[in-house]
Parts: sequence; structure tokens; C-alpha cells
Amino acid sequence: MKNLILLIFVSGMISCAGPSKKDIGEAPVEPYQISFDLENLSDNGAPMMSDVIDSLEYIKLEYNPELPIGSILEDKLPYITNDYIFIYGSHGAGLLQYKRNGEFVRKIGSYGRGPGEYLQLRDFVIDEKQGIIYTIPNWKTVIGKYDYFNGKYLEEIPIVDLNGKQISKYSNNITYIYAFSDSEILVNPSGVRRAKDSKYDVFYTIDLTSGHIINHKESKIYGLDNLEIDVKGSPVLASIPNIVWYDSQGRLNFWESLNDTVFVVNSDFSTTPRIIVDFGSYKLDAKTAVAVRASKDLVNISLLLSRFCESSRYLFFQFAFKERYISSAYDKTTGNQYLLGSMSNEEFKTNNLFMGIYNDIDGGLSYMWQYDKNMWFTSYNAFEMINKLTPEHFEEVKSKVKYPERLDKLKEFVSGLDEGDNPVFVIAHLKQ
Repeated sequence: MKNLILLIFVSGMISCAGPSKKDIGEAPVEPYQISFDLENLSDNGAPMMSDVIDSLEYIKLEYNPELPIGSILEDKLPYITNDYIFIYGSHGAGLLQYKRNGEFVRKIGSYGRGPGEYLQLRDFVIDEKQGIIYTIPNWKTVIGKYDYFNGKYLEEIPIVDLNGKQISKYSNNITYIYAFSDSEILVNPSGVRRAKDSKYDVFYTIDLTSGHIINHKESKIYGLDNLEIDVKGSPVLASIPNIVWYDSQGRLNFWESLNDTVFVVNSDFSTTPRIIVDFGSYKLDAKTAVAVRASKDLVNISLLLSRFCESSRYLFFQFAFKERYISSAYDKTTGNQYLLGSMSNEEFKTNNLFMGIYNDIDGGLSYMWQYDKNMWFTSYNAFEMINKLTPEHFEEVKSKVKYPERLDKLKEFVSGLDEGDNPVFVIAHLKQ
């Protein structure tokens, strides 16, 4: 059976389309709409971390003097298995494999321009079933393949029909292997920085044996031809959507901010709106959003939605509103809306607001990123944990913490850190 890979190339936003058999009995999705009252958000009754998360797993990544990690690049999101964590490190560290206890295993590939080498990766994804790591190197029209079990370089597959298009991966996205059948692998999201010929999302199915495109399809979930925007000339257009991919209830979901909509991907690669967020008159039109993002100026804008996460009960949002950054939560059970935090533009430059949810589990830090329906993740620099999680801090929050024994455990963990250590990788296991 041919080994196929579906690459998603994005000119302005992402959807999914392509060939697959419809699963019998796939439950239809009934979309529901959320209307935000931005003027009257309150923190009264806002959820605490223990309302959302069962436990936090802190993993000190072993320091290797030959491969120091300045930071974990979260725009090239990690891949987490039962046994391993794969992360992409800054400062030339590259794609690194660790055991779940933080023990260093190996670097995948090496630095350079030859076979099995790369200067940077635009994306990577892992097929545990076949035991293969797929990489998409920067500036090379190939897919690199490595052995999942020993890291050995296998081959490079020229993507001959793509004619040198750059494959890019946007920040705030999650990369999945999502198998719709034994012969297909969905790699997401990866796409061109700017479309040369297309105004829409473009999805390609590629035969990994030959590198030839078997199928491609354009999607018009948000037709850029209606935005009065020069697609070819807009260097920031590709970064506007802030797309998030994650698995929920066994279905692939994605959110992108131009539509303020969470879509579910069906087994035939069609998409269905699942959650529609209505900000009314506060919502920026796409043309203004592009201009704001290009100038990086938040003055006098009404609303710019920038982050999103979901748990079984809550939706978490971050947006710019009236010259401030706001983090909020929406309770899917009751329909209640809560303010989690608010910062000025200047404060936001040096602080991480999202999600703003108070850590009453162990008194530690709180910001997270979506991974899948069961987990969130983040990484903290060792010096950040040392400087913020001081003995005085733990004493101050002790009375607010639900699990004092976990506070003591985190306090001991932080005391064993050195400012020169690798970043600490954190996995949050969500309540179901």
C-alpha cells in the first residue's frame, strides 16, 4: 500500500480537504454560538487551575554541553508520547529527543546542508505506528525521514511537484499525525508564507515514494479575494489567523481568528463549524487586522483575538481590547463568562498573560498551550522559575493552594534548579 502524506499549504488560513472514506456512524456536529459581553467581564467565580487540570508534570531536561537549549521554540510544537518528548530547541540545538523523565536520548539529524542535515526545520511530525520521524527542512523542497527508534537518517524525498515552495509553520499551532486510514498521514499545519497563485488554502496529498502530488484541493473557508488585500504583497497575512489544531472527542479541531470559529474536521476532510464566537461590533475586519499586525500598533483598535485553548468544560481566549490585553474564560456548561487577567500593552511585552488562570494546584506558574484533548503544555526557563518561585512566593500562596504536598514537591524541584539549566518542560493533564 502506498505511503501517502497530506501537506496543508496555507495562504491566509487553514482548513482540511482531501480524499478519504467517510466513517459510518460519524456523529454530526451541531454548532453553537458564543456572544461575549466585553464591557462587563468579571473575575467573580472565575475558574481556578484545579477546576481544569488534574495534575502538572514537571520535567527537567538533561543538560548536554554540546547541545545547550536557549529556549524551546513553541511555534514548532513538541511531540509527546508515552515514552518520549521531542522538542525543537533554539540556538542551533535542533530537533531533540528526551525520555519522559528528562533524560537526553539523541539529536535527530545534524547541522549542515547535506543528506540528513538541516540548518533549521520548518516542521516535524512523528508516525509512531510506522516508526518514522518526518521533517520539513528550511529552504529545501524535501521531506526528511528518520528512524523513530534509533534516530538513524533514512532518506530525503524530493517534493518535485511543489517547485520550491517554502513550507512554513505558524505560531500557536499544534502538529499532529492524524491517521484517517492506514495509507494516509495528515501533517498539519504547514504552508507557504505567501501564495503566489492561489487566494485560498491549498491541500496536497503527496506520495512519499516518489514525492509527486497525487491530489490537491483549494478551500474557500475564508476567501481572501473578498478582503481587498494584496495576497502576494502582504508579508504578515500568513500570520494573521493564529491557528490552533487539537484533538477533541476523537475529532481533529482547528480554530483561526479571521473567522472566530472552531471547526471540526470530518473523516472525508470536509469541515464543519463547531463553535462560533460573536464579538459583534468589536470585531476587527480582516483588512484592518492585517494593517494592525503589520504596524504592531494596538492603539485605538477595538478587538484582535490572538489565543485560544479548550478543555472539556471551558474555552479560554486572549485578545487585545481597548489598548489592553485580556484573558478570559467561557463556561460551556453554564454559558458564564469570566475575566482571568488584564495587562497594558507595555506590561504584556515582558509578561505572559495567557491563560491567566490562577495556579491553586501547587502555587507555580500558569500559562499553557493547547496540545490535545487531554493535555496542555508549556516550558519555563530555569532562571524564570528560580526568580519567580522563591521561598517568599510559596509562603505567600500557601493558604490558597489546594494541594500543599504538591507545593512542597514543586518547591523542592525549584530548589534543585540552576539558572544555567535547560528549560523545564511542563505537561498539564486535563480533567475529563
